[in-house]
Amino acid sequence: MKLIVQIIFTGFLIIGSLIALIKDFKKITDEQKKQPIMLIFELFSVMGLILFIIGVVIFDNLLLGNIAIILVIIGIVFDSIKYWKSNSNLRKIRALGLALFILFFYFFFYH
Repeated sequence: MKLIVQIIFTGFLIIGSLIALIKDFKKITDEQKKQPIMLIFELFSVMGLILFIIGVVIFDNLLLGNIAIILVIIGIVFDSIKYWKSNSNLRKIRALGLALFILFFYFFFYH
């Protein structure tokens, strides 16, 4: 029964994430379409968070958790570089805080 609930929750999470990504792709400008690698780097943190929830929280799989942490860190580093150029201190602190929170949660509970 627990596995069925986990699979259903994972399905809802994936479907909700796909709907959000489709809406975001419709809002992409022509400049962003010309640079697909930048778009992929922008999605790394979102993909990492989704993979973290699916892998660690739902299925308790540490391999998926490690991959998710790597994706989130790469995405947050990319976002921090992008925010660094915009001179927004609040965005820098928010990105760094999110990265530290995920690392703390992961290492505290699973290592």
